[in-house]
Amino acid sequence: MKILNLLFSGIIFLPSCSNSTTGNSVTTNSGSTIKWAKLIAGNQCNIESPLNFVIVNQEQFDSIWKKAFTMDMSPEKPVVDFTKNSVVALFSGMVNKGGHSVEIAAINQNLEKEFSIDIVNNIPGKNCISSMAIDYPYYLGLTDIIITGKTEFNSKTKEINCE
Repeated sequence: MKILNLLFSGIIFLPSCSNSTTGNSVTTNSGSTIKWAKLIAGNQCNIESPLNFVIVNQEQFDSIWKKAFTMDMSPEKPVVDFTKNSVVALFSGMVNKGGHSVEIAAINQNLEKEFSIDIVNNIPGKNCISSMAIDYPYYLGLTDIIITGKTEFNSKTKEINCE
C-alpha cells in the first residue's frame, strides 16, 4: 500500500514541476528588445520568503546559489557571462501545496533607462489535484543585457485551470 501511495503522489507531483517558459523578448518604449531565457526553475530551494532581484556579478550569483541550494539538492549551477548578461532571480517563498510556479512575464525599459519586470505567480486552480507538499518555487532568468539602475518588480497571480 505504501508503494501505491508513493506512486500516486509522484503522479500528482510531476505536473506541478513543469514550466513551459523557455524565454521571451519584449520590445521596450525606447525601441530596444530585451530578451531572456530560463536558466533554471523549480519548486525546491532554501529561500523561505518571497524575494526578487537582479544579479549583476559572479559574487552575487555565487552567494544566492549557496543560500538557495544545499549540497544534497543543488542543481548544476549554470555559467553566466556577467559582462554581457544579468540574472533575474525570483523566489516565491514557502507555499503550502504543490502546483505553484513563478516566471517572468515581461521585462520593460523606459526612456529613462529604468526597468520594470513583470512576474507571474502561477497557482493551481480549484479543480487541480496537487500534492500537499510544502514547496519553494523559484525561477532564474538570463537577460541578454546587463540590467543596471532602478528596477521595479510587478507581481500578479494567475490561477491555472485543470481539466
